[in-house]
Amino acid sequence: MPVWWRFTVEDAGRAALAARRAVRVTGMRVLVSGGAGFIGSHLVQALISVGHDVLVYDNLSTGDRRNLIGIYTTPVGSRLQFADGDVRHELQLEQTFQGFRPE
Repeated sequence: MPVWWRFTVEDAGRAALAARRAVRVTGMRVLVSGGAGFIGSHLVQALISVGHDVLVYDNLSTGDRRNLIGIYTTPVGSRLQFADGDVRHELQLEQTFQGFRPE
């Protein structure tokens, strides 16, 4: 195999570091559809813990606001917003995007 085909663990580490430097890691506005569900609420918690502002967009058909209580009651809870809505309603979703302006 030619030398240029070899990819080492060190190469992977350098690539990951370069990617982290190239992408803005904190301070983004993120909209999470279904964020009041079990998986979505964990995603929301992870995003807020690294410094993002998050808008949860959920119609609560299977999710529950109680899944977000633990985030609201922390010092970073101000980074969390909630909008009751359904992604199938385009006008409502568009209005939410215009108001929050996710990146």
